[in-house]
Amino acid sequence: MFKDSDSSTLLPMSAKCQAFKDNMREGILDGQNTQVSFDNFPYYLSENTKNALICPIYIHLKRKEFAKFTTDLPTVSARILLSGPSGSDIYQETLAQALANFFGSKLLIVDANSLPNVSA
Repeated sequence: MFKDSDSSTLLPMSAKCQAFKDNMREGILDGQNTQVSFDNFPYYLSENTKNALICPIYIHLKRKEFAKFTTDLPTVSARILLSGPSGSDIYQETLAQALANFFGSKLLIVDANSLPNVSA
C-alpha cells in the first residue's frame, strides 16, 4: 500500500500505477499540433544550435534504416537531454515543442514536481 500524494488515504499499488499511467497518457502531445515551430520560435536560436539538435534525431526518426550503422557512434543518440540554468524551463519546453513539430513526433513533457512520491 502506498500513500496517495493528493490525500492521506492509502491506495493499492495497482490503482496508484494505473492513475499514474493515465496521467502520463493525458500529457502526450502530438508535435504537429503544437503552435511552436522553428519558423516562429519566440527566443534566439542560432542555426548551429538548431542543426546540432536536428541532425542526430533525423537518423532515428526519419531514416530508421540507417540507425543500425550509427549505434556505435558516441555523438549520435536518439535521446536529447536539455539542461540549463534555473529559470530556463520554459525555453527548454518550447525548444522540445519546436523539435516535435519539426519531426511530427509525439512529445511528453514531465514536470518532476508532479511525479508521485513513492515511499514504503
